[in-house]
Amino acid sequence: MDFSRYVDQIEALYLAGLPEGQRKSFSALTPLSQIMGEVPKRLLIIAPHPDDECLMSGLALRAKEECGAEVAVLAYGFGSDPARRDGRKEEFKKALQVLGFKELVSDPADLRGAIHSFRPEAILIPNLHDSHPTHIRCSEEAWDAARATVSAGGMRLTVLESEYWGPMGNPNLLIPLSSSTVKRMGLGLLCHEGEIARNPYHLSLPAFLIDQQRRGSEIVSGFGAKPSPSIFAQLYRATTLSPEAWS
Repeated sequence: MDFSRYVDQIEALYLAGLPEGQRKSFSALTPLSQIMGEVPKRLLIIAPHPDDECLMSGLALRAKEECGAEVAVLAYGFGSDPARRDGRKEEFKKALQVLGFKELVSDPADLRGAIHSFRPEAILIPNLHDSHPTHIRCSEEAWDAARATVSAGGMRLTVLESEYWGPMGNPNLLIPLSSSTVKRMGLGLLCHEGEIARNPYHLSLPAFLIDQQRRGSEIVSGFGAKPSPSIFAQLYRATTLSPEAWS
């Protein structure tokens, strides 16, 4: 299928449902620097499975495009089916080419070592309650590694938690996404052919990001606030760890 055209059709239907005067406010996104203040220039995505690097990547794609951020991805695991692991590794590499990210070749059992070797300003991980057991374990180990790295190395590190298998409690960061970013996320996802054949979940990606925009506009800014003028967005919970906390 032509995924880019699919996203364009969804965007057109959304805009057609708005009053004519309101459509113009959706023409431009707020710059990332105005949303976050300091945008991470080195960002490590710790993906619990190959394909999560696509599903989590909205902020990273914007940071790369707007601020030239260097983004690396570490695959925490390659799924529970041994027969699919080689195939998933190849799909993962193809997806990274589409996203414009590089693979961090490191032992996923040593996340502290991975963080220490790449020296990111931020890591992007699943949240601690993301329902899937591998997502939860990945999050727990990433948090442990982040705290250990900061306390031992004197570096600051922002932990960006994302959601997929269920809504995240207390998100504090909403990143609006353009249709071009959504297309790149989906085209990366399409590289994971084995997973798409099992479940065509790429088709629900635009709706997933529309729902996060709906919830996030009021959860992050406060209920009753004016909604963010974007169609798609991704929710995160940002926590900055600093050496001072352990001094």
